[in-house]
Amino acid sequence: AVYVLMLMCLIIFRMLSKELLFDSTLKYISLVPELSSFVYRPWTILTYSFVHAVNPIAHLLPNMLMLYWFGTIIQEFIGSRRLINLYLLGAFSGGLLAILIYNFVPYFSTNVQNVTIIGASGSVMAIVFAAATLVPDYTFFLFLLGPVRIKYIAFFFFLISLAGVTGLNAGGGIVHLGGALL
Repeated sequence: AVYVLMLMCLIIFRMLSKELLFDSTLKYISLVPELSSFVYRPWTILTYSFVHAVNPIAHLLPNMLMLYWFGTIIQEFIGSRRLINLYLLGAFSGGLLAILIYNFVPYFSTNVQNVTIIGASGSVMAIVFAAATLVPDYTFFLFLLGPVRIKYIAFFFFLISLAGVTGLNAGGGIVHLGGALL
């Protein structure tokens, strides 16, 4: 719902030649790990996980599918209230790890002022890893692969996230790992 609302706002703002207004609104709810910015917008440690970049639906769709598939497992075993708590804690832990790494690891701290983080990936990774921890031998039947235990799926996502930590979307990789560590 938030994605569709953002898409509609972007379309309207573009047609009115007010795209900068959209960008400044998005920055107000995005996580900026630079401490001097974060201090003035502490709510962004949660709000970033409810918005997503409008253009790459190819990244949003897998996130939402994983949220549905793994969230169903969590909901079945420990309930929907804990699923919501896990989502929020995943966002918090992913955001906190990003803030810590971008401010205290020299490789990242040189570029911290240019980093903006949005997306549900940290929360989704928290849910994926919680399901893999809760029922590691639960099996999904994957197209072209057949039956795969979710502990291997989670490990695969961990490796992909770890590999992305120094890539173009380093913030996303760090947030993934923060959610997974939770």
